[in-house]
Amino acid sequence: MKKILKIMLAFTLVSPVFQFNQHFSNEAKAQMVTQMVTQMVTNDNSSYFITKEKPSKKETKNKIVFEQDNVSVIATKKKSANPPSDTLIDSVEIINGTQNYTINFTDEFDTINSISISPTQKFLALQAGSLGYNKLYVINLKDGSYELINSMVKSSKPVETVTAYKWSPNGQKLAFSYGDPSLSRIAIYNVFYNTFTYVPRETRTISTAFILWDKKGSFIDYASSEYPSDLYKLFRYSFDTKKNKVVKKLNANELAQMNTLN
Repeated sequence: MKKILKIMLAFTLVSPVFQFNQHFSNEAKAQMVTQMVTQMVTNDNSSYFITKEKPSKKETKNKIVFEQDNVSVIATKKKSANPPSDTLIDSVEIINGTQNYTINFTDEFDTINSISISPTQKFLALQAGSLGYNKLYVINLKDGSYELINSMVKSSKPVETVTAYKWSPNGQKLAFSYGDPSLSRIAIYNVFYNTFTYVPRETRTISTAFILWDKKGSFIDYASSEYPSDLYKLFRYSFDTKKNKVVKKLNANELAQMNTLN
């Protein structure tokens, strides 16, 4: 940061773009440059791992179909007898090349919100939802076996919902947020070792908008709001230090911009 600041200060002497009004003091000028540099560094999202291939989603009156690479996920809608929802989904068909599996849910859902294939192409994360709660399934694309994250993750009470989730660059870990409408926590599931890493928290967070991995898989950034405020902050958990810290507060524009990277 010091090196960047020196370069920026030098640049202000020769560039008309960064010329300041002569009425500003040297201290004020230095502060303005520091703010600009901080903003430039903060807005640099090039360190994040971004999935190149996004799944496509097509929904009709009778089906919901997701497609990504050679994988298709097909959910057939049934008529629900339980209002207020008129749609019932109790299973999905997964087609992976020449392989075909059917996943029968123990719960009944209104919709399939999203899917995400791991970078290794070996696992599929599937989020199904109904009336304000979401459940996250991790499916082995080789044999069709699956795990329900809501039931596996450690919690003092049943996990009502899993909202945000994101695969690591190596496809071995899945970071996700879990809890209920009044509490949101972060954990990382290792699909190969079937283990969890729980992110420590110093404040009570009530919702999580997104989770991002850096390209090396050394940390995750996530946007969560703290109780009782609905304002979001960007948090960072480092796998090296095992510590969690606040990076910055996020305004609405920053939150929306970073959410597009997810």
